[in-house]
Amino acid sequence: MSEPAGEGLPLRRYRALQEMMALARAILWDEVVTDEEARLFGEWMEGHPDLLGLPAAEGLIALLRDYFADGKLSEKQRSELKRMLEELSGEVGEAPEA
Repeated sequence: MSEPAGEGLPLRRYRALQEMMALARAILWDEVVTDEEARLFGEWMEGHPDLLGLPAAEGLIALLRDYFADGKLSEKQRSELKRMLEELSGEVGEAPEA
């Protein structure tokens, strides 16, 4: 089956990236990244092959696979994942005033 007009890889990738950023913002809404949110985010990413080949997406997928190798996130891993989601979503907190 052929793709609908205008639905090539660049457009699908753009849409997947937009959705990925929205999901990252939703996860960060309460400023807490739970194991369940991280696991579901990783599953969502793996289910979107249009993201393959994009360094940010592949890096996050690899990171989440590594983090969940033992079945749960450590506090250090949770903090690093939160930082990465903040960068991805554009929701990085402001630097404290001096």
